[in-house]
Amino acid sequence: IVAYEALAGRRPFSGESQVAIAMAQINDAPADLPVTVAEPVRNLVMSCLAKKPAERPSTAAHLSRAAVALRRGDVATAAAAVPAILTGSVANAGVPLDTQAATRVLPSVQEGGGVVTSTSQRNPWTWPLVALIGILLVVLVGTLIALFAQPSTPEEPEPSTSSSPSPSPSPSPSPSPSPEVINVVLEDYLGMTESEVRTALGDLGLVVSVETGLPANSPENVGKVYSVNPTGPLREGDRVTVLKYGEVPPPSKPGALSASSTTGPTGSTINISWTPYVCPGSLNLVAYEFTLDGGSLSPSSPIPPGTTNAEVTLPGAPGAIHITYNVSCGGIQSPQSDVLTLTAE
Repeated sequence: IVAYEALAGRRPFSGESQVAIAMAQINDAPADLPVTVAEPVRNLVMSCLAKKPAERPSTAAHLSRAAVALRRGDVATAAAAVPAILTGSVANAGVPLDTQAATRVLPSVQEGGGVVTSTSQRNPWTWPLVALIGILLVVLVGTLIALFAQPSTPEEPEPSTSSSPSPSPSPSPSPSPSPEVINVVLEDYLGMTESEVRTALGDLGLVVSVETGLPANSPENVGKVYSVNPTGPLREGDRVTVLKYGEVPPPSKPGALSASSTTGPTGSTINISWTPYVCPGSLNLVAYEFTLDGGSLSPSSPIPPGTTNAEVTLPGAPGAIHITYNVSCGGIQSPQSDVLTLTAE
């Protein structure tokens, strides 16, 4: 009946009351299933509704094998379990039950001990039908009592006395547990590349955003991580912003050299000076590096930061010498300065 209703969208038997439905199940035949349902499936369902038990599937196992076989399209196997799938032999599906043996003569006792024959007829389904109606009424009353007399608080189930291991209790429908706390420490990620920090923080369940920040103070630090925000206790799904060093800005051309005199006797010394140089961005000044095509410089090149003057010893022969310098910022060389020319006379 359930299979029929699932396929047809309606119940196979209907009536104005429970009694009418029960009588329809005994005497009436259900309408044919829609033709959109495969014929073997229609035959299987209708065989289950056959009035004669002999025309129904012989056992529940046969019915199961037939249904499984039809589901995978194996009609032959299904028919072997339930022959009516191929034959459609549900001839009594629309025929009332045979009532040939429904009438029998009952003996009755006359006064004086004689026996008379009763010609009254009695349907053998009368008492089963009465019992069915009684069961339906009991179920209906029990359902109503269960609906309208439910206890205000659910009763706790009695402890099981079974010796078999009890299954693990299912979790109560409490709020979902808070995400696990993730402790982020800045020092753990300093110096990482972008791909390394994305992998490390992403594996913790954090959403990572990498941005380019300050210029690097040396070429080897370009692209390296120097900031992670926020840090400390975080939770899965939190967003973390990571800053990495950008390209190193090139140093500009240093200022021109100045001299106390541009000429002097051979072998004499001349003082030269320059303006302190400030490297761009966060680059550190490493040294001043001088180039001379004659004479000598004191202190010798390269000259460390903090020094802004030196002495040039002119060559021992008359002639001109040319002096330039550049600066080293974090290992990056600036362009050469303008040329200072000194003449030995």
